Amino acid sequence: NQWLFMIPCNVLLSAVSCGAPPVVKNAHMFGNRRPKYPVNSIIRYQCNPGFRQRHLPVVRCQADGQWEKSKVECTDVKARIRIHGRTSGNSSVRGKNK
Repeated sequence: NQWLFMIPCNVLLSAVSCGAPPVVKNAHMFGNRRPKYPVNSIIRYQCNPGFRQRHLPVVRCQADGQWEKSKVECTDVKARIRIHGRTSGNSSVRGKNK
């Protein structure tokens, strides 16, 4: 005699989950942190004040229990202004040396 066990699909899916979502530098996630997240859970990030968002601000829990690699970047708005200002200053300094 052979035994055949039937396991419902929802039992198999609930066995896989993701742990803590990835940390994004200069950003915070929406919602409360949980110890585990079900497959297909989506976490949304928002850049901290003074930082500008680049790329999609979400990650998804994949079927293998790993989070997608985060693509969002939060760049410092003030640093970009300083870099731009420094470039302008260098060109005027060069002009004085001629």
